[in-house]
Amino acid sequence: VLKRAPSVRTNSSLIKDKLVKEFPKIPDLGILPRRLNADEIIRKPRTNLLKHKYPQYVFTMLAAGILDQDSTIFRTIDAGRTLLHSPRIALVVVGNGPMKAEFQNRTEILGISKQVIFETDTTLLEDYMLSADLFICTDTTAIGDEYVIQAAAAGLPIVMAKTPMREELFVDGESCLFNDADDTIGFTQKLNTILNTNAFRLQFGTNAKLVVKERLQTDPNLYRIAYRDSIEVIFGKSERPDSEIERE
Repeated sequence: VLKRAPSVRTNSSLIKDKLVKEFPKIPDLGILPRRLNADEIIRKPRTNLLKHKYPQYVFTMLAAGILDQDSTIFRTIDAGRTLLHSPRIALVVVGNGPMKAEFQNRTEILGISKQVIFETDTTLLEDYMLSADLFICTDTTAIGDEYVIQAAAAGLPIVMAKTPMREELFVDGESCLFNDADDTIGFTQKLNTILNTNAFRLQFGTNAKLVVKERLQTDPNLYRIAYRDSIEVIFGKSERPDSEIERE
């Protein structure tokens, strides 16, 4: 089908580059705009929610996810283990699921149960992001991608597992620190790097927020217009006014 297609769209430049190599005769090959609901969190100021809620900690790492059989929170816990032996550092895990008790038991075994806090109210995730010091994402799921975008919009420095979408948006060592998904030691080393280097925390947080502002369509009307324009390239320029598109 691709060999005969006059126009092809993908949501990743990595996939686009592969298509260019494998199907060099496609006349029109482009990347679709992305939209994620990050407008509200971008506009919100930083808060002290976690500092007020847990004043005993001076540095708070944040993670989020569904605590089920596929969850990689166990790796997050293991990666932060050495840091969490400090009584002034905490890991807040936002999420719930059938594996929660097992993860809590893991923290007991590792001797860090007082430093790992499980918060089940996911409606407060944005507020936690706006008050944490670092976000860590060890999974490679679509929901993980969404959490990463939210954390970036909140201006958090992020240590995260690589995925095509994340590598498309962020630059390792500039707007985040990437790590192989199954490399626990690597996650530990990168957490230490951000914890011990204030300049990196400021740089990564600022640059991650710029990525969301400059690379992602967050306005729903602009997103629909950009999506329409990308698709309609093959048919020629649309003559319909944007107001008509917005009504659709």
